[in-house]
Amino acid sequence: PERQVSLLVAPAAAAAVTEDSDDVPARVADDLFWLGRYVERSDGTARLLREALVRALGSERLLHDDAPPYLLRTLTVVTATYPGFATAGTPPSLERELLALLHDRRRAGTLRYDIDAVVRVGRSVRDRLSSDTVRVINSLDRELSRPSDLGAGYECLQRVIFLLAAFAGLCSDSMGRGQGWRFLEIGRYLERATHTVGLLRALFLSAARDGSVAGLEALLAVAHSSKSYRRRYRSRMHLGAVLDLLLADESNPRAAAHQLQRLQNLIAELQGSSVSGRALAGRLALDALSRVRLCRSDTADGDTLEPLLAEVAAQLAELSDEITRAYFGQAEPPHQLVRIA
Repeated sequence: PERQVSLLVAPAAAAAVTEDSDDVPARVADDLFWLGRYVERSDGTARLLREALVRALGSERLLHDDAPPYLLRTLTVVTATYPGFATAGTPPSLERELLALLHDRRRAGTLRYDIDAVVRVGRSVRDRLSSDTVRVINSLDRELSRPSDLGAGYECLQRVIFLLAAFAGLCSDSMGRGQGWRFLEIGRYLERATHTVGLLRALFLSAARDGSVAGLEALLAVAHSSKSYRRRYRSRMHLGAVLDLLLADESNPRAAAHQLQRLQNLIAELQGSSVSGRALAGRLALDALSRVRLCRSDTADGDTLEPLLAEVAAQLAELSDEITRAYFGQAEPPHQLVRIA
């Protein structure tokens, strides 16, 4: 019999089993944090645009409802793409402005602008993501081709929302629960909380002031909570019930209280940095959560709700700044790669 010969190098010794290091460089942590924020920002913008397109296309009974004016103003306010539909003068062309919000990559706040940020930051940390997650990011980059009309734009938005949901699911299933994953999740929940508070300030308060049922229905649709509301209340729209579901209900993943609670837990699990920096970030999340918990949804009105939402939005912005100062603000010292004789 012939002697078996292999070109594979035999291992000298068995490899020692080790756990993945929880040390994440500041640059990588910063990128993961903003990757989570950009993904969630893109999702919120895509859902707003989709609801606006559904009503602009005039499908079924939505042709003559009173939601579009509220929804279009909210779209401009939440994405900060002024003047847009928030202008006091002559409103822009509906189709031209909606298509610009969808594909104009040079205008900050549009969906194309946010998707470009997802692609750029995602590729910089692709070694921290699974191969399938990287493929989803590449698909997002190819998906937003310039649509020719609102109907094509709606189909494009459907696919983008599915891809963003796939990104979140893959990160949840494939990333180790280390420091990098925590920063990604903190970015996602911080941005989602900011988006939810912005929706309540821009859309709920306007619809509640004018008694617009269609405006409240649009708010629930954008917040992905329409079926939750119908299953729970099975009746017409109640202001207190809508507010409770989207603001104070900690069992609803789309409610501000749930997102603030997740933020508080994730910040408590962070490692490194100074104890004071982590403690301050935790106190900001807890303070915002306490304000939301103490809000009486059944008796709240515009005079009391607007200051509350404005304060929570300010605390979320301060929380983002504090995390940046505590974990990303310190530059790593340069390393000498060659020996100088």
